[in-house]
Amino acid sequence: IFLYFLVSVLTWFVIPVMRTNSGLIVRMPNNHTIFNHLLLSSFLALLFAAMTFLMDFILKEDQNYEKTNQEKLRAERFKAELITNMSHDMKTPLTSLINYVDLLKKLPIDQPKFKEYTEVLERKSLRLKHLIVDLLEASKIGTGNVQLNFEAIDVTEMLGQITGEFEDDFLKKELTLVLRLPEHPCFLNIDSQHFYRVLENLLSNSLKYSLEKTRVFLELREKEGQVEIQLKNTSKNPIELESSELTEQFIRGDRARTQEGHGLGLYISKNLVELMKGQFKVQVTGDLFVAELTFSPEV
Repeated sequence: IFLYFLVSVLTWFVIPVMRTNSGLIVRMPNNHTIFNHLLLSSFLALLFAAMTFLMDFILKEDQNYEKTNQEKLRAERFKAELITNMSHDMKTPLTSLINYVDLLKKLPIDQPKFKEYTEVLERKSLRLKHLIVDLLEASKIGTGNVQLNFEAIDVTEMLGQITGEFEDDFLKKELTLVLRLPEHPCFLNIDSQHFYRVLENLLSNSLKYSLEKTRVFLELREKEGQVEIQLKNTSKNPIELESSELTEQFIRGDRARTQEGHGLGLYISKNLVELMKGQFKVQVTGDLFVAELTFSPEV
């Protein structure tokens, strides 16, 4: 306010007087102008300062309203997508469960089809379980209710273990998983359970969306005092979203929904990495998808 007052005084009082002395302003009778009256000039300066302050306040409030309105619209969009996506993703396995249970009722146990149907039931039940677990995890992240247990973990060993568990799944999809690890242990102060979940989400995404008979690269490297984990794969379908959008809730690169998924994996991964004091970035170039995790190796 003081700054506004000072500028106003200079504008309304000092500068006009200088102009008057130079003959640029027509003088009133008795060789006076309105700017020669200190009280009137001060009043005008205060009025100008108040008007300027008021306009600035209105402008900021308008910007805050616009921001709040955009966040509200975004929340409404997420809510609508949640209802649509969850209705679809939960209805599909539930329908399968009901249908196959009905078929099992009509079959004797020794029938060959009995085992096939029970395997389908198991697969659909697990999918439904994973969906519910992801919803609960996303809810915890949204409310800040995630508990972390930090400890020194050798991520070189962990990456070797988890890629071994996914090896058969990649072979079935005719994908080649290329793993690049340093020869020495690499320790990070992280939560092992949640970090495993992040890696699991990234590898699962690669299985779902990678173009068949291509390579998926998973690399661990140390660079400029940081530990980086990078996953790269070629998508079978065009990725029609911006990189920043892929890590939002209920967003999928596969808009046609030709693959199973609910759009929570990358959102959960990004937030878990950030809770573990790391950085999670996604880059998309054409059909090339790159996810990069960065940590400081402070144990």
